[in-house]
Amino acid sequence: MRKKFSGARARKEAPTRATLLKRKGPGGVKLLSRKSINSVLTVLHKLLSLAQEQGVLQHVPRVKLFKRTSPPLTSSPSRKPSA
Repeated sequence: MRKKFSGARARKEAPTRATLLKRKGPGGVKLLSRKSINSVLTVLHKLLSLAQEQGVLQHVPRVKLFKRTSPPLTSSPSRKPSA
């Protein structure tokens, strides 16, 4: 008997519009937070530094992190500022 080939490759090469929408999900593409990206960049920087220590790299490229904005501080109504 001959082996039946899967149609998965053909579906991946020429996806339909409905398939693309299904892959994205109901809310579209979910973006990563800056905190997640910064943590990955920090790990990358540490690995590059380790490679330099071991003599694999001569120079470690600079890894620039995203600036994180902190939420604004709000004063609670129960506390009164002391004078």
